[in-house]
Parts: sequence; C-alpha cells; structure tokens
Amino acid sequence: MHTHTHLCARTHTVRFIENKNKEILRLNGVYKNMLGNAGVELINGFAKLVDAHTVEIDGKKVSFLPPLLCAPPLLRSCVRAGV
Repeated sequence: MHTHTHLCARTHTVRFIENKNKEILRLNGVYKNMLGNAGVELINGFAKLVDAHTVEIDGKKVSFLPPLLCAPPLLRSCVRAGV
C-alpha cells in the first residue's frame, strides 16, 4: 500500500509539472501576441548591458532610447517599445 501511495503522489506531481509548463507556454504566447500588436520589437537571446543606451544580444549591439524592458534571468529577453 505504501508503494501505491508513493506512485500516486509521483503521478500527480508529474501531471502538475506538465500542466504548469503548458500554462507557461500558453501565457508566453499571449504576452508575445499582445506585445506584437502594440508595435513592440521582441529580441530573444542572451544579452548584456554595454552602456546606458546599448545592449549586446548574442554579439549584436542594439542601441535604444528608453523605455527598455529586459526580463530575467540573465536578461534573456529584451523589448524596445515604440519601434
């Protein structure tokens, strides 16, 4: 009986993680569409801040005027509003 309880708990945990990941993907799609409809340029990649108005994303330097929004971790996604 103990083994059955352990298997049920593991099954529920796996299902929970799968459902969580599906919901995150769904929400990311919703947000991406909303940003695109608002005229925001989304740049995906690994980024680092070069100076007050420049970000280097996967080796390409992008200059901007505020506003700039970068999402953690490690500035994974950056968007420029009004582009």
